[in-house]
Amino acid sequence: MDYKSVDLEGFKEDLRKADFEGGRDPEEGVVNFYRWLEGIVEKRVPRKRVRTGKKFKPWRDEELRGLLRERRNAERCWRKLGTMDAKRRFNDLKKLYGKMDREKRSLFIKEDLVAAKGDPKKLQSKLQKLLGKAETILPETTNTKNLADDFSQFFSSKVEKIRTQVNEEQKQAGDFEEPGKACHSTWKEFKEISEEELVKVVKSMSSKHCDLD
Repeated sequence: MDYKSVDLEGFKEDLRKADFEGGRDPEEGVVNFYRWLEGIVEKRVPRKRVRTGKKFKPWRDEELRGLLRERRNAERCWRKLGTMDAKRRFNDLKKLYGKMDREKRSLFIKEDLVAAKGDPKKLQSKLQKLLGKAETILPETTNTKNLADDFSQFFSSKVEKIRTQVNEEQKQAGDFEEPGKACHSTWKEFKEISEEELVKVVKSMSSKHCDLD
């Protein structure tokens, strides 16, 4: 809430005109007072965007925020009155909020992972964050230059093996070709595809692997 930009005159006017109802007992009166005051604050104090830290919960919707406000009101009521009924109400709301928070969090994570299933890199990143393994772990080494050279040599030899295998398969296929029956057809026209179609085809491919891995 941006309390620096509060409509102070309107706030005072609402306080004067509002019809506050107490309650059948002090506990109910305190709860009603906080709800009454909160309604005026919501009306006269504008909201502001803030940067959220590690405690940001994207699954916290209006229903969960409303229950959180109710739980806080119950906690203030209990600390002010100190009665067993007030404490019981606070504990009930605390348990209810915890249960709803876990359910909404689980649903959010499930939907988030399902949405990323077509992008292996994005899915892996999300899983690493959930498991607390966001950092990329490299092999142990005392010389980073030698490590980079080893990676380079590994991929170079892998490409060379693939190239050799492809050449061998082409030679074997050529050995069975009957004379005079070679295919001389050519492709002269190609259908143009959109960027969206290309992305869809690439994402639908299986994980990258080969028999030489």
